[in-house]
Amino acid sequence: MPLPVDVPVLGRFQGGKGDKGDTGTFADATAISVAADEIDLKPRITGPETARVVQLRIPRGLPGTNAVENDTAFATYAGATDSKTYRALARTYDRGEGVAIERFLSADERFSDAPMAFMQRGYNGIDRSFGPAQLRIPDGIHQISTSLKMTTARRDVSFIGAGSRMTRFVLAPDCFALAEGYGDSATGRRFDGLLMRGFTIDASAQAGQPNASMKGLNIGHIFNSRFEDIEIIGSWATAFGLDFLVNVVIENCGATGAGRGVNKESLLGFGSGFGIGTGAYPNESMFLRNVRTKNSGRMGINLEWLHEYGQYFDTQILVDGWHSDGDAVGIGDLGNGGLQVYNALIEYFTAAAIVIGPGGQAPQGGRRGHIDKSVRIRKGAKTSANRPDQDIYGANGIVLRGEGAGGYNLEAVIENIEGAALLAEPGFRLTPGGLRVALQVFRALKGVDWRAGGRMEPDVIFEDGHYEDSNIGLDLRTAMLAPGIHRNTFRSTSGAQPIAVRFDPAMPVNKAVISENVAIDTATFIDGRAALTELVERDNRIVTTSVDPSVIFFDQMTAYPDVNSLGDGWIAASVGAFTQSHVWGRGRYGAQPQPGGTGNSGAGVRYRDAGVLGYSISAWIDPPSTGIGRRGIVASFDPATGVCMVIENSSTYYQVTRYDLSGQRQTVATSTVPTATRAHVEIRQSATGNTFWFYINGELVRDPFNTSTVPKTRYAGMFGLASADGWINGLGIRPFAG
Repeated sequence: MPLPVDVPVLGRFQGGKGDKGDTGTFADATAISVAADEIDLKPRITGPETARVVQLRIPRGLPGTNAVENDTAFATYAGATDSKTYRALARTYDRGEGVAIERFLSADERFSDAPMAFMQRGYNGIDRSFGPAQLRIPDGIHQISTSLKMTTARRDVSFIGAGSRMTRFVLAPDCFALAEGYGDSATGRRFDGLLMRGFTIDASAQAGQPNASMKGLNIGHIFNSRFEDIEIIGSWATAFGLDFLVNVVIENCGATGAGRGVNKESLLGFGSGFGIGTGAYPNESMFLRNVRTKNSGRMGINLEWLHEYGQYFDTQILVDGWHSDGDAVGIGDLGNGGLQVYNALIEYFTAAAIVIGPGGQAPQGGRRGHIDKSVRIRKGAKTSANRPDQDIYGANGIVLRGEGAGGYNLEAVIENIEGAALLAEPGFRLTPGGLRVALQVFRALKGVDWRAGGRMEPDVIFEDGHYEDSNIGLDLRTAMLAPGIHRNTFRSTSGAQPIAVRFDPAMPVNKAVISENVAIDTATFIDGRAALTELVERDNRIVTTSVDPSVIFFDQMTAYPDVNSLGDGWIAASVGAFTQSHVWGRGRYGAQPQPGGTGNSGAGVRYRDAGVLGYSISAWIDPPSTGIGRRGIVASFDPATGVCMVIENSSTYYQVTRYDLSGQRQTVATSTVPTATRAHVEIRQSATGNTFWFYINGELVRDPFNTSTVPKTRYAGMFGLASADGWINGLGIRPFAG
């Protein structure tokens, strides 16, 4: 066949003729690439006729396929992920950890064409001869229409991605989970040696019937395994559905928006960020480290004893490093033995931070657990969805319910929540082992709210705690045998905690020991003494704060529950521009004017008599997060006219303002502190009453301001618009000589 006309002929060669004139043969033939000055179009033929050798010398750069340097050609085609060369090589060698999924694709197949089909092919076909094996999944967004079916016959086959920010699986609406598989302790079938790491599961499109158990991962009976760097978003029910774990580590994983489709009438059970079932093995152990849960419909972490094997075992469950943000319930210990929680922040919950009690399949709560003092619970707030017909409601810190909690040790720091720091629900029964409560509580509805249990609870100890600015420190409305209340501090900074310890006279308490407690500015130390028999009471101290001679007036301005007044000594402006009848109240963050009365959008002032002309007034201002409301402190207020000097948050920056008779503003100074920032503000008035110094965050923002147009008065106070939130706290008035 003649060659095409556009193909250059390098040369023709022919061996010597034989006896019959046949074309000769060659023992060997090679081709080498040479520089341009070494080109020789004639083949070089050497050797005897019986063993001829031919060499072709091909010029480098000759037009044609792959006519480049050998190393360069290989690198180019091996690195091009869309080339057949790359796909062929990927089937024969691996780069990095695990086995590349491309090894299980033919040269003309692409992983993105059918990700789950190829993952299942690789899962079923990967060589397990040398122990645990992982399929390596490339980066990219992969559409998943059906689940990976895992089987204990391939107990140690798992998969790893390129990182949770790089490899993303997007589940179809009817996709049950990215991966599902279950063993059985009765038959010994289990997964062992899994490593799943480095991917995100986006389940936000999942859709099913209410309470359909559609998850991110659904795997059970797992030994000696790790789950790392995995994010699961918007699962219909539970995100990480992992049951019956023995020596399993879950590290740097997060679940956002889990339980999106579950029935919110019940806040316990499935539909959580991490839903972990226990009760199949006597040595169950799991370690959750640096995990995150956000906006879970039910619980951030649900640890639930499952009845299918009918046995209670002590479990080793360690949670070390966890942030719960906006979960209905932070964590539930539903029937386990030995939960340990350290270094956790549980905030913005709407039902409870921690629940210990029955729920789901568990008929009783956990026991012998420890909630460490490194756990902080804060900013729990009720929502309109909280109703008494739900399992858990009320934004309480730790809830004891049903039966359980025996042997528990509770040491968390709890602050700024709308419910009780510790609530023992009506009917709660403590299992054997006693209970130690050593909470640090600041601004909760109550410190401990223990409601009638109907039987005498033994061995309950409240010790080394701190209860500040709650309605009642310890409200113990249940029968108790030999309770101990030792070394606690009860403190009220604003009269909001009138009782340190209260007993119910109708509930007998026998052989109580109350010792070494301190009650500071608390009106009543023990209320309901009639309930106590054989009481031992010793070394308790009742303290009233002495007046600091350097302070005319100081108040944190906080109260819990909210109080619609500022207390004695505060006077409402009755003349001038600041006469709107707002209701000023105290809350967990401080004092604020609240809508009500007339002129809700106008300005109102509350003031008090400093007693001297020369004084300083200072406070912290938390500006409104919404609306245009202003907050400020007032000096030299004239009750007859309303003329005064104010530091307030303006529309852009904090500023110093002189208000005249009609309420018109004259800006005296503007700072560089943005309005939206929390700031400490201070006005100092000279002893003559007509010179002022202004400080914001400790820095002088205006040289001494002299004026003869501001009345010389002893009155100082607070100013605000009532059209938005925002607080004033830590207000102090001190003498200042000028």
